[in-house]
Amino acid sequence: MAAAEGAGTVSDQSLAQSTCHRDGYEGKCVFCKIVHKEIDTELMYCDEELACFKDVKPGAPQHYLVIPNSHVGNCKSLKKEHIPLVEKMVEVGKKMLQQNNITDLSDIRLGFHWPPFCSIAHLHLHVLAPASQMGFISRMFYRIDSYWFITHLPLKGNPPMLSGPQEYPYKFIRNGHISLKQRPKCHPGLPIPSCFSNAFNDHTQFVHLLLKSPFWVLNIPSEEIAQGIMKRTVCAKSLFELWGQGRTQEDLQASLNSYPMENMVPYLKPDSTYKINVYTFNKTVTHLDRIKRIDALEFLPFQGKVNLKNPENVFCLLEDYGSDPNSIPEQPVHIYFGRWLADGQRELIRSYSVKKRHFIGNTSMDAGLSFIMANHCKVKANDLVFDPFVGTGSLLVACSHFGCYVCGTDIDYNTIHGIGKASRKDQKWRGPDENIRANLRQYGAEKSYIDVLVSDASKTIWRPRELFDAIITDPPYGIRESTRKTGSQKEIIKPAEECSGENHVPVSMAYHLSDIFTDLLNFAAKHLVMGGRLVYWLPVYRPEYSEEIIPKHPCLKLISNCEQTLSSHTARRLITMEKLKTFEEKDELAHLIDSKLSPYQGHNSFREKYFSGVTKKIAKEEANNTKNKD
Repeated sequence: MAAAEGAGTVSDQSLAQSTCHRDGYEGKCVFCKIVHKEIDTELMYCDEELACFKDVKPGAPQHYLVIPNSHVGNCKSLKKEHIPLVEKMVEVGKKMLQQNNITDLSDIRLGFHWPPFCSIAHLHLHVLAPASQMGFISRMFYRIDSYWFITHLPLKGNPPMLSGPQEYPYKFIRNGHISLKQRPKCHPGLPIPSCFSNAFNDHTQFVHLLLKSPFWVLNIPSEEIAQGIMKRTVCAKSLFELWGQGRTQEDLQASLNSYPMENMVPYLKPDSTYKINVYTFNKTVTHLDRIKRIDALEFLPFQGKVNLKNPENVFCLLEDYGSDPNSIPEQPVHIYFGRWLADGQRELIRSYSVKKRHFIGNTSMDAGLSFIMANHCKVKANDLVFDPFVGTGSLLVACSHFGCYVCGTDIDYNTIHGIGKASRKDQKWRGPDENIRANLRQYGAEKSYIDVLVSDASKTIWRPRELFDAIITDPPYGIRESTRKTGSQKEIIKPAEECSGENHVPVSMAYHLSDIFTDLLNFAAKHLVMGGRLVYWLPVYRPEYSEEIIPKHPCLKLISNCEQTLSSHTARRLITMEKLKTFEEKDELAHLIDSKLSPYQGHNSFREKYFSGVTKKIAKEEANNTKNKD
């Protein structure tokens, strides 16, 4: 990512060039040769320790490289004793900017590429300005504190931070029991465990799960991990440390008496405050009945004071009366008691509701599903997330909430630029500032926005390298949005010479679903970082569904497969895959060589199968009407 070219020199540098030494010289290093004049490159700055020259492929109007004269390896090799060197490199970089009329030092970018993303293994500091004028590609190559570009700021204070990208922090052994109040109220049709466990499968283990119960009992490593999960999930309402459970009050008391006293004592001390809440599912109980239930817990050794407004500890008695509102039993089906730990993030579904969003379209993903998909991707702060079928950017909005940098592409020019007819009921045309960037601005996440481009997903515009931490998308199925790509089935005819390229509108043609998923998996295999995730929706015709029709790729492992019912005969499945193997050229054609990887051609007729139920229903109604007339 760095190279040198001839550049204009600072007026007083000719004498300084003669002071460059041959100490620490590496014969095969391009930068060592530049410093010692074996390659003809004019130096903007050179003293006994450092040199500076222009980058041959500038990523900004001013783009310099500052290097040590003595050969020092890449930034991964830096140690504590290199702190003064790095500080001086930063100082020289800023000095060169000021000498070239860059006065706003708050609009600059300084940093190192992390291996293997540095093309030359000689320490070199990138100095770019103005950062606000950097293009889309440059903003990604030199993204602040990404896993491939490390800024100088962490180096100055603490060199051990030069350990590359941060690892996912949740790796603990499983112990302790956690009870969830209210099972996920995610999207209708998604299976109960899928939206929660697949997003946090490194931390959770189901101990007790009844399909008709609103409560789950899980194993989670620690209270800290449990609270971390609840800070992200939109599926669970509340989470409690489970102290006891049973079908009757007697069973509950016996269970509580068997709970280790040493686990209770820290929360029952005389100088502590507490309160007890009573929650019932599918039944309303009077205030007097709630008091009686609380009094029945007097066998517990509570020693603190009751504080109903601001207690230090909150305990909850949870009663499950089944799920049938027409047949509510007198006594609860199951009773739980535990200590409240945290609430989920279900308010995000309301605050990010599509109804309140500035820019929407016919295919905008609702907030609940968007956050579920973001959690399946395991996105985290400073991740780079890409959506190849971005539409109105609903998935990017959800990912930006977690601090990700987001970008995307779409073939629809009007959608990308926010022009044309509006999707709202009482609005004919889109307003002047209806676009994806405005959506992120609405939620205070504009700083996470990189860019969106008009692009054909079948013809990649990206260089073949690992760029993205996650790829999250909802491809078109041909129902609300057509499946198309650029090209023509007709014989290719050379355009007339008088045709202006600027006014050319490319011809589009059908983009079969089987080809969409083949291209998507190949794209993910090429451009995901190792361990990165691909999450997407796969439409299926339920009578034909089997595990074999799920698209496969030699570089990607299937993590989860969850169904959401669309109709009696159609559904879509939320597919989560993880990259486990480096992409090789042979992998791009693996689906042609290995029959197990061949795409399922039945996907191509999903539109016809989707509407077949509507057609049959209309025909049946017409037949009934005719029969009634007769």
